Amino acid sequence: ADPEAAVQSLIATLETDELIAPGMPSSGPAPQMLASDETPRTPFRLPTLQRFLDMQGFLLVDPIHEVDDTGWPNVKPGGTISDRA
Repeated sequence: ADPEAAVQSLIATLETDELIAPGMPSSGPAPQMLASDETPRTPFRLPTLQRFLDMQGFLLVDPIHEVDDTGWPNVKPGGTISDRA
């Protein structure tokens, strides 16, 4: 696996998911990591992104405006929390 391509793909995914914003290109040379000959090297592992969407519906409910005497979350009758998305 090509490490540079794998990292660029991960960065593109993070940008698409709006988890990071594109930055300005660097005006200087790319930084180089120097490892001494004594540094043990581990094999390259592809970076991965895990998405946990099981709580997404709860996060989309606005607790400031959706609270009344019945408590929170207050979902309209016949609806579900996922209907709010």
